[in-house]
Amino acid sequence: MKKIIVIFIFANFSLFSQEAPSPFAPNVISSESIILKLYEYSNTIILKGKIELREFYGPPNYGENPKTDKKESYYFLLLDKSLIINSKNIKELQIIFATQKDAGNFMAGERYYIKGKLFLAITGHHHSPVLILADYLILAE
Repeated sequence: MKKIIVIFIFANFSLFSQEAPSPFAPNVISSESIILKLYEYSNTIILKGKIELREFYGPPNYGENPKTDKKESYYFLLLDKSLIINSKNIKELQIIFATQKDAGNFMAGERYYIKGKLFLAITGHHHSPVLILADYLILAE
């Protein structure tokens, strides 16, 4: 059985799907596998998956001394279908919210469509190789 990965990208593509969620009405790319290169960060993408909340150790020692290190909570999107990005199989993305008001505007454990831009991890606060800067979330039905 072949896996079908559906990715919504706002770019210059001419493929359309009737399965696109109506709040977004984006162009859709369907393929057996999707290979993305993250050298251009201007493309907006819509992905579907389950949102999960996780805790990590933070300052001052980021887990070297758990008794004194602060715990930080981050949201992740567990993708329904994995992506291949820069030759890596990506199954989850840490979510960074474009505005703070969006950070608690959903329920962990539920499936959502998330619209945003992908970027590579660059700090110690980034806990996945690829993250999504979320512009918008909508509950998947």
